Amino acid sequence: MIVEVIGLGFIGFTMSIVMANAGISVIGYDENSGVVCAINDGSYFGCNEMKRYFDSALEAGLMVFTNKPLKANIYIVAVQTPALENGKAEMVYVNNAIESIIDLLSPGNMLIVESTLPLGETERLRALIFNRRPELIGEISIAYCPERISAGDSYESVINNPRIVGECEGDVYEVKRFYELFMRGKIYCTTSAKAEMSKLIENSSRYVQIAYANEISILCERVGLNAWEVISLANTHQSINILNPSIGVGGGCIPIDPLFLMHDYPENSRIIEVSKHIDDKKKNWCIDVITKRVLLFCEKEYRRPVVAFMGLSYKPNVSDMRNSVALSIVDKIRDKDICDLFVVEPNIMDCGIYKLIKIDYAYSIADIIVFLVAHKEFFFSGDNHQVIDFVGVTKRHAI
Repeated sequence: MIVEVIGLGFIGFTMSIVMANAGISVIGYDENSGVVCAINDGSYFGCNEMKRYFDSALEAGLMVFTNKPLKANIYIVAVQTPALENGKAEMVYVNNAIESIIDLLSPGNMLIVESTLPLGETERLRALIFNRRPELIGEISIAYCPERISAGDSYESVINNPRIVGECEGDVYEVKRFYELFMRGKIYCTTSAKAEMSKLIENSSRYVQIAYANEISILCERVGLNAWEVISLANTHQSINILNPSIGVGGGCIPIDPLFLMHDYPENSRIIEVSKHIDDKKKNWCIDVITKRVLLFCEKEYRRPVVAFMGLSYKPNVSDMRNSVALSIVDKIRDKDICDLFVVEPNIMDCGIYKLIKIDYAYSIADIIVFLVAHKEFFFSGDNHQVIDFVGVTKRHAI
C-alpha cells in the first residue's frame, strides 16, 4: 500500500509522519518546491515537537517527498481552505489538488479529503472526478474525513482524537479500516454531508464560546469588575462552563471555518456574525487599552516607555503563528510608534522583524508588561511594573 498526501502544511506533514511510523509507505506531495526542499534537507518542521517523530520516520525509509504527483493506492487531500474577504470558502487549493491526481486515479483507489469543506463540496468533487473519468464510477472510494489535529500535540492527536468518516462513493468501512492502521481513537462512519456539517459546527461552537467570554471581559472592565473572578464564580454552577477571556480567535480553523456557514447560510448563522463582530472588537479593544496606558506613561514620565509583549503564538504553549491575534496587536502598536517594544516568545527561535528576549531580561528592562498569551513559562514577578494582562497570567490584575 502506498499513500500519497497532497499538501505538506501543518496537517499533511503530520499525517505523513504518523503513517510512516506506523509502517505505511508515504509519498508527500506539495507543489511548492521550497517546502519539499526544506523537508528533504531537514530544515522544515510544522512545529518543534515533530522533529523526533520525523527522524524516526525517516530512518524507517518509508517517506518520500516530491513536488510532482505520483501514482498511489490512497490519496489524502490536506491542503488549506482559506476564506475570502466575504467569508466564502476559497476552493482553489482543493480543486488544484484534485486536478493534480485525477488522471492518476485507478480502479481500487481511495480518495480522502481532510481539508475543511463547505456543505456539499464532497459531492461536487465526486461529480468533477466522474465527469472527467466516468470509467471510475463504482471503481473507487471517495470520502470526507475532516482533520482534528491539535496544535501543540499534533502527532498524538492524529493517533488518539476521534474521527468522522463521511461516505460519498464506495465503502465507508473500507476507509475506516485504513484509518485504523495508524489510529487508536474511535472512528464514526456517516455521510459526507453530515461529516461536513459536523466539522463546521464544532469549530463554530468554539468560535461563539470564545466570543461570549470576550464580551464578558469587556463588560466587566466597563463596570469595574474582574472578569476572571466573575467567570470563576459563574462556573461553580454545575451546568456552566464559560471559557476564560482572550485577545481574540487565532489558528488555522476556528477563525475561518465558521465564516463558510455565515456566507452560505446568513439567515441561519446570525450568532456567528455577531461572534465575528465581537472577535474584531476584542482585538481593537486590546489595542486601545495598550495605547492609552502607553500615552499616559509618556504624559507622566516625559519619555517613551519600554514595553515587553509576552507571547506571539495563536494560543498558549505552541509555536504555531497562524492567524495570530497577538502578532497582529504587536504589529498595530509598532505602527503607532509610541513605545520601544520587545517581544518574549519562548516557543520560537526567531520572529523576523521583532527582537525576541528572555523573560527575566524583559522584566529587567520593561516599564510596561503586556501579557498576550498565557504560556506556562510566564509568571507575575510581583514588582512595581505596570502590567496589562489580557489572558489571566496574573489573575488579580487581569482585564
